[in-house]
Amino acid sequence: MNLPPPPEPPAENAEIEELRNYIQEINKWNFLLYEFLKFPVFHVLKLVQRSDAPSEAIGGVIYYDSDDEKLKCHNDTDWQDTY
Repeated sequence: MNLPPPPEPPAENAEIEELRNYIQEINKWNFLLYEFLKFPVFHVLKLVQRSDAPSEAIGGVIYYDSDDEKLKCHNDTDWQDTY
């Protein structure tokens, strides 16, 4: 079995639906990697750096703000620094 390459990350200005689709595809790829290598790689997340917040924010969405160099999370009202 040959392992396919991981999906390409979305563009920095990607909309929320494109980000959701990418997460689904990377989860499928992680499962294939697990089957291929026979060790778990779940609970790994790589965030694409963005210089501005996603336009369609809902509670629980996170992103890495490359200007502030901070991980940010939306709380259904506004963006909060996570550290």
